[in-house]
Amino acid sequence: MSTLFKKTDHEIELFREDAACMSEHSWSDEKHIIKDNSEEIERLWLDDRLKIVHSTFRKEYDSHVKKGKYFYGCPHELYLETFNKRLSSHLSKHKDYTLITFIESEFKDGVFLFNRSYVSYEKMQKIQASLRKRFEFLVERAQEEKYNIILLENDNVQIKKIVKKNLIDDDDLIEDISGEFTLKERVIALHNLGVLKYLYNNAEINSVNQVAKAVRSFTGFNYRSIQPLINPIFNKEVDQSNSAINNIKQVENVQKHLDNYVFIKKK
Repeated sequence: MSTLFKKTDHEIELFREDAACMSEHSWSDEKHIIKDNSEEIERLWLDDRLKIVHSTFRKEYDSHVKKGKYFYGCPHELYLETFNKRLSSHLSKHKDYTLITFIESEFKDGVFLFNRSYVSYEKMQKIQASLRKRFEFLVERAQEEKYNIILLENDNVQIKKIVKKNLIDDDDLIEDISGEFTLKERVIALHNLGVLKYLYNNAEINSVNQVAKAVRSFTGFNYRSIQPLINPIFNKEVDQSNSAINNIKQVENVQKHLDNYVFIKKK
């Protein structure tokens, strides 16, 4: 960090020296001791002097970002751009290294705290927002490997293997492709019956991926086959061509079958 922000560190030292020097003397104006507003003058001087430190840090920070250089606290977009390359470099260093060991090494620099002195409040807010996105991204990657990341005190984390399996593994599934209805038609039925909406609105399910896995657990279909069909239903900004409900006629036919089934059952 000190190498990355060498100029900023230098300005911080100069600021501390100036502040220490000023504190040794009374705050005065034209050699007359100011008694009434000396604290206000001191505050204005400190604020004005800190602007140099803030400006230097901002320039160094933006310069590293422009060069595409990763560093702890960089914008999340840059973090994602450099992630795979840095992961590959980590894996090449030892045959036993994995994605999880890489994630562990990522958190050694910190989780949410950006320990830089005299960073402006506005800049610190942006950096912490990027660090929060980084944390959420690493949590998701760890969960894909069946690990949980638990946030501890003092800006530390604990990474633990998920022992309890709430859903069936894809390797344990034998997809049922028998019967007259395709997977798409079955997903349409779940949508028409309100099952997908119910799952999506469940407090413990916070993504389309988890909805697909929930559907997988009681249908026997691979969630990777289900997710492309339901993702456009809940995300209108993505391509709708793969949506299970993009064919109105097919949706209506499934609904007719559901209506007929209910009518027959009532009889």
